[in-house]
Amino acid sequence: MIKIPTKSLLLIFLCSSSLQPVLASDYVIDTESGHAYIQFKISHLDFSWLTGRFNAFSGEISYTESKPSEAKIEAMIDTRCIDSNHAERDKHFRDEDFLNVAAYP
Repeated sequence: MIKIPTKSLLLIFLCSSSLQPVLASDYVIDTESGHAYIQFKISHLDFSWLTGRFNAFSGEISYTESKPSEAKIEAMIDTRCIDSNHAERDKHFRDEDFLNVAAYP
């Protein structure tokens, strides 16, 4: 499992256009309608950037407007579903050199 900083997940939460009005304090990240996604960007040889995404994930957010410091975010990312638009590179990302998905799916 990959740990994502709470601030990053909160940004994902706030940018999602599929959220209901702030009446309830518990939300499930909408993965069905394409409104939520997890992308990454990494430096390639300090020369260019490589972007990609994880195609399978889930998560929940608990937020109360009057107590933002008590917000809770939980995200589960299926590391086996990494997608950098290049099958051989993705295979390498999945091995022990990077994500080691066999040990950390």
